Amino acid sequence: MKRLRVPPLEEKQSPMVTFRIGIFIGINCVLLPMVIILIVVLNKSQLGNPLAWREALHLYRSSFLIILQIILAGINVYGWSSAGVNHILIFEIDPRHHLTYQQLLEIGTCLSVFWCLSFIAFILTSYLDFYPFLQPLIFVILMILFLVNPAPILYRSARYWLLRTLGLVFSAAFHRIHFADNWFCNQITSIELAFFDLEYFFCLYLSDRQWWSTNLTSPASPKGILCTGWTRFLLQAFLLALPSSLRFIQCIRRYHDTKLKFPHLVNAGKYAKMNI
Repeated sequence: MKRLRVPPLEEKQSPMVTFRIGIFIGINCVLLPMVIILIVVLNKSQLGNPLAWREALHLYRSSFLIILQIILAGINVYGWSSAGVNHILIFEIDPRHHLTYQQLLEIGTCLSVFWCLSFIAFILTSYLDFYPFLQPLIFVILMILFLVNPAPILYRSARYWLLRTLGLVFSAAFHRIHFADNWFCNQITSIELAFFDLEYFFCLYLSDRQWWSTNLTSPASPKGILCTGWTRFLLQAFLLALPSSLRFIQCIRRYHDTKLKFPHLVNAGKYAKMNI
């Protein structure tokens, strides 16, 4: 335990990162009230169609939760550093290449700016009846491109560490569980609502022929069998159960490696109960 606690870690901070965080927070302070005002003022489009608030909730909620997690992770890292918790050692991160709390906050606040801009564009294009559902799709594609971008920019080592950890979470049954895998899977279970929205996103863009339309009073036209009837219900159930199932697998693997019934089998029972 002595290795995990060190004097408060004072990492060298970049003045430019601090400046950018301030800029992004200031922009958010302008954009967020604009989003609220537009939601309150605009109820129907120019053609009299109701704006798609229910659809917007499903399409933007998951990305909002992810961005919020990044910002809260930055706050956590600040708290750990202030308390002298050696999170770099605990998470087995390369001490030469890791994100500081400021860089995490920079990423989170920057993404929140683009989230607000995308939401505002969705509202305005809905009002103008001009393909509003392109906006959340473009935003999600940009987030994915940011994550998988192979260029040595935008904190590539941290992004690829995240992808590797995500791969270890999904393959937990085949290797020993490390603390980072455990912690990251716990974060996933805290945003399991995003997995429900993932099903809606998937079915809207792949199975609904009318997603490009602004006339939401007309019935949807699903194609195929994946997002209709019982198959859609099963897809929803699978995605909702996925986070807790991953933790269940981790607990069983931990029991397999340590032979300790407590706490691993107890935790496994807890996560199994969540799926019932």
